[in-house]
Amino acid sequence: MNNTRLLTVLLLMILLVGTGCNAGNVDTPEQVHDPMGKQEEVADDVIIRYAAAIRDRDAKELVKLYGGDYDCLSGFSEEGVRDDKEQVFKNYLNAVLPGSIELSEIVEKEVIGDQAYRYTLTFKNADGTQFEVREAENSNHLFQYTVQMMDDQYKVMEPPPYQP
Repeated sequence: MNNTRLLTVLLLMILLVGTGCNAGNVDTPEQVHDPMGKQEEVADDVIIRYAAAIRDRDAKELVKLYGGDYDCLSGFSEEGVRDDKEQVFKNYLNAVLPGSIELSEIVEKEVIGDQAYRYTLTFKNADGTQFEVREAENSNHLFQYTVQMMDDQYKVMEPPPYQP
């Protein structure tokens, strides 16, 4: 009987010590949402891929990365194709971006919420000059984009730059 009690105590001690050694490996809520600590890097990758899709006029990739409203985009498409998101993006790009632009710089990145970031970007034209949107006497060369988690994926919420 005495040996059984000793064996039980030893087993409990081994169990407690073993559990205590693994306590640091338990995921915190942050680690569950961001197991590799890479959420910001994933968001950065999404905005860079989005800018590359604008440069390449890759409507299929833009549809994958875009999480915003299609109402503003579909105004550049005939009613018969407004349900085809890829065609809507093609028509939008053809209407609002006469030339090719590419990402010049990520000027700023700001955390605006849980799994949400605001990026300020600049673009350059194919000839290397700075891309600007001009309206009357005003021009703007800074473009803000929100990247946020939607349905377990980061999405860009604003459409490509609009050049009236």
